[in-house]
Amino acid sequence: MTDTSEVPPMVQDPLSVVYFFRTLPLEIGKDISMDVYDGNKNWTLVIQVLKKEKVWTPAGTFNTIKIKALIKYEGLFVNKGDVLVWFTDDASRIPVMMESKIKIGHVTAMLIEKQDQINSQR
Repeated sequence: MTDTSEVPPMVQDPLSVVYFFRTLPLEIGKDISMDVYDGNKNWTLVIQVLKKEKVWTPAGTFNTIKIKALIKYEGLFVNKGDVLVWFTDDASRIPVMMESKIKIGHVTAMLIEKQDQINSQR
């Protein structure tokens, strides 16, 4: 038996949406919406481009663009906790920090090491 689902054009999966987002032009105060398909459900990821911010991680200090990710399902925003991500404010848009609120507190992930592409190809 084969199941089929209708998906909107340009739909992303939960992993590819991060890579696709990194290619988009960002403007502080402007939201970006992307369709996502996961677990036999279509939903919309709304990314709020919040501000530019300098952040420190064990890998160094970075000029970043801070975003907030919101999930919108069937026309309503689903409150599963805030997800904040800091991407470098350059062409690479490397995610250097992520913070998420959960029921018992919050989780923070930071970039701990960054390798130069030239050196890593040797």
